[in-house]
Amino acid sequence: MQSIINHSDSNRVLIIGNGFDLDLGWNTRFSDFMKSKYWPKNVHSGSILHHLERCRDLTDWFDLEYQIGVYASSMSTRGDSKLSQSINREYFEKMVSGFKQYLLEATTEPIKLESVASKVLSAVLQNLNFSSIYSFNYTSLDNIGRYLGLRHKIIYEHVHGSLQEDNIVIGAPEDMDLNEGYKFLYKTFNEYYTSNTLIHDLRDAREVVFFGHSLGPTDYHYFQEFFKAQCVAGISRKEAKKITIFTYDDASRIAILSQLRKMNEKRTNLLYSQNDFKIIMTSKGDSPELKTFLTHLEQTTKL
Repeated sequence: MQSIINHSDSNRVLIIGNGFDLDLGWNTRFSDFMKSKYWPKNVHSGSILHHLERCRDLTDWFDLEYQIGVYASSMSTRGDSKLSQSINREYFEKMVSGFKQYLLEATTEPIKLESVASKVLSAVLQNLNFSSIYSFNYTSLDNIGRYLGLRHKIIYEHVHGSLQEDNIVIGAPEDMDLNEGYKFLYKTFNEYYTSNTLIHDLRDAREVVFFGHSLGPTDYHYFQEFFKAQCVAGISRKEAKKITIFTYDDASRIAILSQLRKMNEKRTNLLYSQNDFKIIMTSKGDSPELKTFLTHLEQTTKL
């Protein structure tokens, strides 16, 4: 079927989430860290880390940050002493430090060169056809590029800091009401939190690719207006976009569609009918859908 999008414009955006690292073969889930030697031991009952330990089955980044917010919003100012707040802050800082050490070790493992993530990143970088690359991960795309045999530096932006700069940002969503003494846990209150132009780039893009991002509630503020705009009834052909989402399997595909349904007022049908919208499952490996996507990148090489 012929695409409804004119791809002569090279304004394209790639957004990378934790599923990208997982597809490479790196165990970078927070739940993996909790099972490692780097997780703080012998924590106080009732502390923030004790709360997270009880949520050990968490697998997505937005779950972690939501649970941080649940804990911080549930603490009573009257019943929570300054000593308890101090201990929780110390625990939180130890957790962040331990997570950095865990990621540094986890990402020394060689990547899977035949993974879908490797193939997509190689095609993006070799064809130079994306104007912006944003990573929600803390890991280095330059290190991944070296594994792939790419010699040039990758131009991209970390949304929430990086291991290399030692400025990773973890925290609760802005829309949760944290109690006094715990507002340091807001992600945007972190001293390393910085501005970026992701929302503007999404608005201006002709094509957007998401790889391994859950599109969860914590990051709605980045994506909600973008998806809502593409689901306004009657948008013109010029306003249509090519949107490709890479996710692991059918369960995660359904989970993403559920998130999109919440974001765009239950109008996912318009997302399909007014845009060139596709979801590609990495569990299918070298699928016809992947081959079509890679061919598309080769045919839209940036001049």
